[in-house]
Amino acid sequence: MKVIIMTDERCGGTTFTEILATSSKSSSFSGLHDPQTNTVSRFPDYPGPQGDIISLLDYLFEVKRINIIKLCYVSFSLAEYFAIVDYAVKHQVSLIMLDRTNIYDRALSKVVAEVTTYDIKTDEYMRPFSVDTAFFEYETYRYYDTVRELRAHLKRHDVRYLYVEFEKMYNKNADISMAEYHRVFDYLAIPESDRNIEEFKRFYDLDYQSERLHTHIHNMDQVRNLICDIQRRTES
Repeated sequence: MKVIIMTDERCGGTTFTEILATSSKSSSFSGLHDPQTNTVSRFPDYPGPQGDIISLLDYLFEVKRINIIKLCYVSFSLAEYFAIVDYAVKHQVSLIMLDRTNIYDRALSKVVAEVTTYDIKTDEYMRPFSVDTAFFEYETYRYYDTVRELRAHLKRHDVRYLYVEFEKMYNKNADISMAEYHRVFDYLAIPESDRNIEEFKRFYDLDYQSERLHTHIHNMDQVRNLICDIQRRTES
């Protein structure tokens, strides 16, 4: 099995990669996150060229025998990501797009992660803080535009891929989440009898409590007003 996960930061991609890597009872799959980051130190025997994602993918899939690779949009230009898609089609690599459809929650999560290192499991550090609304706006549009352009490219070239919603995969309703889990593994042709459901449930039961931080955002009214402005612009 060879899979590329098309996604971005704050979309649950790290956990999703682990879910895929532990999906089978009978087979052991290897997952890798964003190999374009710190390539030299992580893969000292990679012959290069450095900065060439296509050569790196070929090395990881064919030499290191990695099964699943997550690639975040933020690390690439659109042209580079289109080339990644072309590589996947040419080499019969399955493509899965993990999309966080609530672009505002994703952007807020990203902005909060950038400005605080609070321990969300205690109240000791839960003091009010402000977020950078300009950065929030930038992250909202960057993600929105990237997903729109990438999906258009996939449609234009009739590329087969699976579209997975973050909000379904990590839904608090276990039935919705489990249905999405089975849809993913139907796509990957993993027999139902071989699916490691217990391991998936372990991931599902994890509570990162990250939304607790959002209740301590001092300038949340500014963020809400900005969301309304962005909605008017994108829907007009």
